[in-house]
Amino acid sequence: MVTAIDPCDAGKNWQVTIEMLPDNTLLEIFDFYRLDPVHRSGQSGGRPWKWHRLAHVCRRWRHIIYTSPRRLDLRILCKSGKPIERVLGAWPTLPLVVGFRANSKSKSLPKNVVSALRHTDRVCEINLGVTTPTSQSIANVIQVPFPVLERIRIWSKGAVELLVINEFLGGLAPRLKEIHVGGVGIPFLALRRLLLSTDNLVKLVLDRIPNSCYFSPDDLVTILSSMNYLKELVMRFLPPASRLTTNMDSPPPLERSTRHFLISLDFYGASEYLEAFVARTHMPALTTLTIRFFNQAIFEIPQLYGFISRVEQLESFDEVSIAPTREAVAILFQRKGKHSYEPVRCILSVPCRQLDWQLSFTTQIFNQLSLLLSSAKLLIIDQRHAISTGREDVDSAQWLELFQPLPHLSEVRIYNDELISDVILALAKDTAAGVLPRLGRLRVGGHYKSPSIIDAIRRIMAIRKLPSFSWY
Repeated sequence: MVTAIDPCDAGKNWQVTIEMLPDNTLLEIFDFYRLDPVHRSGQSGGRPWKWHRLAHVCRRWRHIIYTSPRRLDLRILCKSGKPIERVLGAWPTLPLVVGFRANSKSKSLPKNVVSALRHTDRVCEINLGVTTPTSQSIANVIQVPFPVLERIRIWSKGAVELLVINEFLGGLAPRLKEIHVGGVGIPFLALRRLLLSTDNLVKLVLDRIPNSCYFSPDDLVTILSSMNYLKELVMRFLPPASRLTTNMDSPPPLERSTRHFLISLDFYGASEYLEAFVARTHMPALTTLTIRFFNQAIFEIPQLYGFISRVEQLESFDEVSIAPTREAVAILFQRKGKHSYEPVRCILSVPCRQLDWQLSFTTQIFNQLSLLLSSAKLLIIDQRHAISTGREDVDSAQWLELFQPLPHLSEVRIYNDELISDVILALAKDTAAGVLPRLGRLRVGGHYKSPSIIDAIRRIMAIRKLPSFSWY
């Protein structure tokens, strides 16, 4: 039942049955139904919407759906265990979405999945999970061109032997918009040939790049030069790949490759590799930068500082967060974007377990990016998981050294229960007098209220004349 309101007289309305609606109105309703799961998931890819449910309601609905395949983006999902040949014959023109996740019992690709993949003129999306037994059968069917393919996601699920695909998609996929490869090797020349075949790519994810498929920063800049509309780039190497073979003593190039549409960059590898890459690129629209370095005690990132400072959105931050965990430490720089729901973020992290190493990494980052932190007013010491070991190896001086590059902070929040006492006692030291000179507010989470901490807080408030202190 549908309730309609008279636009000429708001006091009148009447009810009609859905059968009374014209075809074009029903088509609009079906289109809203299609878009709803897309908007809720936040992505355009994934499983096709379940249009067949509407087609089974009645002959009229079925006719509307069948005569509007493009408007309603009708697609057929092919996955393991479901016969496909009869469906393919019944719908000879609809695009195919092929999905298969191998498990410990899988020996090869199912016949119906192989059959669907052989319709290369219809496959628009591929999602494959690889194990060692299935790797060869998967490689065999995706080394040919896919002329209408828009998205491909292929990832390794605990494969013992690395899958290397020498002719990835046959080097030809002109409609390709998204590539997501994880734990699967693609030689540089094969990757470059594929990327040159499309001008539609908006997302490129190369995760767990193996040593055998290493490519240099110059190679990376080269392949990016052909991707004019790329918005998201993820490059994550497996150690020790990206330990760099490039000579960093040479000066950076006079001209940088500009990626006008790139808004998100995610990198995991050696700092030397990243330095060589960002020295050669400019990404003026960048709003999200995520960097995870290999574990290394000392590093220099002057090129990264220059790269960030050239991006208007990232040139200053309002808020800094530190999150030590058992496996790594992450530093988040953030400020509000033009809209409150679009924060501008820069995340840097390194995998290390000892707390003193984590603080050393954080201090190096703060010192080398200090000019970008001059507008930061808030520091948060966060707690996402249990912290690392080695608290006993950290003294107050190390905490004060970490705070030194942040003279403009006006507020500190400590959410990490295990570190409350360490930070408070450090700030209560006589040697902390010149540290955080503008601190006006201290907020502490948890219930850690031992007499020694209370005394230290009173001392901090008296010396610094803090107008505000509170427990969360």
